[in-house]
Amino acid sequence: MMWSGLQAAGPYRQKHYFCKEKPHEHITMSRISFPGPVISRWISSTVLIFIITSCAFSQQKKFDTVAIRTSAVCGMCKERLETGLSFEKGVKSVTLDMRTRVMEIVYNPVKTTPEKLRMTISKLGYDADTIQADKKAYANLPACCKKDAPAL
Repeated sequence: MMWSGLQAAGPYRQKHYFCKEKPHEHITMSRISFPGPVISRWISSTVLIFIITSCAFSQQKKFDTVAIRTSAVCGMCKERLETGLSFEKGVKSVTLDMRTRVMEIVYNPVKTTPEKLRMTISKLGYDADTIQADKKAYANLPACCKKDAPAL
């Protein structure tokens, strides 16, 4: 038997195969096909929208700043506090103003909280706002770093 085919136009393409010897018999095979340029434009626009939204979300603010009043009195206190807090998870930068005794901390709010930062300062032996210094850590501070030591 010999089969010959006819094809219809459109996105749903059907191929009909007719038997030349028996014209009433035929086989229909269907497949969905999409025009190439339409699909490539759709993919390109989807990728473009994804890139734009990714850039928009990456522009969001990721860090917060908190100011904490401490009981630091000397340069050694400044060094201890800045070094101790710089290793805390989520802390980006630490700056202690010795004149005002206020520590400014830039941190990631997803990884830490101001309360955790105050507790860390307390565990280093210094007061942090209303939280008193840990007594054991305060006892281990050098004499120049005690609260009653004269400010330098």
